[in-house]
Amino acid sequence: MIINTVKIDEILEGLAYDNKNRFNAYFVAYLSEEKDIDRVNDYLMMKAQFGVLEVKLETICPNDHVDQQFDWGKLPDCEINCRLCDDDESYFPDPEKTNIVFNFTKEYVEALKKKQQNSQQLIAI
Repeated sequence: MIINTVKIDEILEGLAYDNKNRFNAYFVAYLSEEKDIDRVNDYLMMKAQFGVLEVKLETICPNDHVDQQFDWGKLPDCEINCRLCDDDESYFPDPEKTNIVFNFTKEYVEALKKKQQNSQQLIAI
């Protein structure tokens, strides 16, 4: 199945203009009306390789709280405390209980702002 990468890029640009971060492939697939979430995720991972997105792993504590974010491939191998549990629940992060989430890189957001300023200057001329 082929995905509409142009539409996905437009959605990403809109999210960046709106200062949105912490989104996943399910959200982008929904907004772009794409059915193949795995391909959308693969495309987002590719965008990360080109400096558009940062990939984060979000841990989920034993009480099902979405807890902390860590850089891709850098999940700690020691106990961490859940920031949401009342009793300071500590747990070992489990790769099977994580979410893959994306944030925009600062460089990408700055480039978009510059592009927007340049297009506004052209319109003013």
